[in-house]
Amino acid sequence: MTDITVPWGDETQTFKLPADWTVQQVAESAQPKADEDWRDRLARTLASPAAGKPLPELLAANREGKVAIILEDVTRHSPLAEVLPIVMREVRHAGIADDQVELVFACGMHPEMTARQVADKIGAEWTHLNFRSNAWQDGDAYERVGKVGRVNVMIDRGVLEADVRIIISSVSVHLQAGFGGGYKMFFPGVASQETIRGIHSLGLKKKGQHQLGGTTLDTNPMRRTIDAAGALVDAHHGTTFAVQYLLDANNQPTATASGE
Repeated sequence: MTDITVPWGDETQTFKLPADWTVQQVAESAQPKADEDWRDRLARTLASPAAGKPLPELLAANREGKVAIILEDVTRHSPLAEVLPIVMREVRHAGIADDQVELVFACGMHPEMTARQVADKIGAEWTHLNFRSNAWQDGDAYERVGKVGRVNVMIDRGVLEADVRIIISSVSVHLQAGFGGGYKMFFPGVASQETIRGIHSLGLKKKGQHQLGGTTLDTNPMRRTIDAAGALVDAHHGTTFAVQYLLDANNQPTATASGE
């Protein structure tokens, strides 16, 4: 009988597999180890984005506005305590006060983040900022921005009304959406229960289809809907700027990119 041990929060869990099962692979990151200067490289991408205006320019143009920073919850392993200060340095340099900033954890329908989990995730120095988790059970917390196919697109009202939305996330393979990151931080991350269920109903529809990991827009209806829904959000109000990266086996950013 084979034992498999996996990370589980700050601990590990060990499972015994049936004796007649054959373990073919234990998945782990194939990315090269992150360089020691990854923080500097990530900071440079904010001023030299892959698309759209640099983050300092966006923030300066919205100095009196609202900033929503959309973050991964505890089910993801990004080193947010090291990444968030890099982004907040630009926010403060633009003259935007802390009370203009809100942190929103893209929990989808995952459990709400506790205060301790938030402190562990982003560092205690940032817990004075306004923060909350996706309130998927509160239908009044969302605003409808349109429809993509059969899916009503309803997103957190505070995120929608922000003048600058900053997504911070890793990019990794996802069973149904193809890959995580990008507008997936909105849908399902900060979407209503109705929208979350509508989007997930699009995955793995074909008979015999077991996974859509790594697939892109041309073959993945869930990803197409997610990106189309995100475009509706940006057309409605504000600008979304993404700070994204690939993680190595130690959950450190080995490749980074930013932009609208």
